[in-house]
Amino acid sequence: MIMAVVAALLAGMAVSCAPEIPDSPEFESQSPRISSSETQGSTSSALPSFEFVAEVTPPELRNYDPTGEVIFPSVVRAGDMFASPLAEWYLYYAPHDNPGGISLMYADALEGPWTPFVNNPIVTNEWDEHYEVSHVSSADVVWNDADQLAYMYFHGENSTMRWATSSDGVSWDYGGVAFHAGDIDGPGAPSTESSYGRVFVNPNPDADEDAAWAMLFMDNTEANERRIRLAHSADGKSWTVHDEPLLTATGEEGLNLSSADLWIVDDRHYIVYHSALGVISARETDASMTSIGEPEILYAPSEEGVDVDRAAAPEIVEFDGKLYLFYEVGDRHDSTIALAVAEVR
Repeated sequence: MIMAVVAALLAGMAVSCAPEIPDSPEFESQSPRISSSETQGSTSSALPSFEFVAEVTPPELRNYDPTGEVIFPSVVRAGDMFASPLAEWYLYYAPHDNPGGISLMYADALEGPWTPFVNNPIVTNEWDEHYEVSHVSSADVVWNDADQLAYMYFHGENSTMRWATSSDGVSWDYGGVAFHAGDIDGPGAPSTESSYGRVFVNPNPDADEDAAWAMLFMDNTEANERRIRLAHSADGKSWTVHDEPLLTATGEEGLNLSSADLWIVDDRHYIVYHSALGVISARETDASMTSIGEPEILYAPSEEGVDVDRAAAPEIVEFDGKLYLFYEVGDRHDSTIALAVAEVR
């Protein structure tokens, strides 16, 4: 049965793929889970083989843990971004359930040991006169070279994508709203959610100045179908969302996709994301993200230690000849952040 599911996934449609939100009961139960032992021969030879290393955010390291679950890792090389960082690498993460709250860990090596910032959370669900919401979560941090500042993108509520800036990665200044779900047009509108965004410099050499930045994020329809959407920005502050969803779910992926990112390795471009199958998938694309291939399984839980049930929200860092995959693992309401590593081919 499981291998039939894998075959159905790999034979999925070539151009569309769709949505998910990690806290949806429908999302959790739509499809059988797949483990690494059941994916042998189902991944492309072009993709690296990741091996589970360790849990990164065990409960004993979480000095802020209101809900017993954390999601959506974002990892940056603080030593390249900030004048006096706490360590070489910063990891941002958060619970999703109320009240959320974005936390920080730091380490001098990607494999740890990681140390929690003493004053977590660094962003909460209340921020002066700017907002008061049920939760904030899914922080993605990038460096904006034009402004010489770090930008953090996060959601709160699920329907609102926000941004903030920082000169040290620890103290943040509120920026504003990138967009609301209600601003999204096209098939399936009106959207009810706009969250789980990953932001990066647009790799398309032919892109206009008003599309210098790109964001992949998840939206949700009134029919409870979650897709991956694409937005562009000139400055990282004001965003334009494309009318057509970029990815919609295929076959056994169920109705939901989420937490997509653009991953570039060996001069090849992939959109990486997770679905109801409980695995991290990759679809090869081009620099403009207009030609999108079929889904391939990039990583499935190894069934070792905490690495069980589902792998989600991939964040891949290439450093010193290795690929470091930080990801959300485990049951949605008991999830943690884990690390898997592969050699660069």
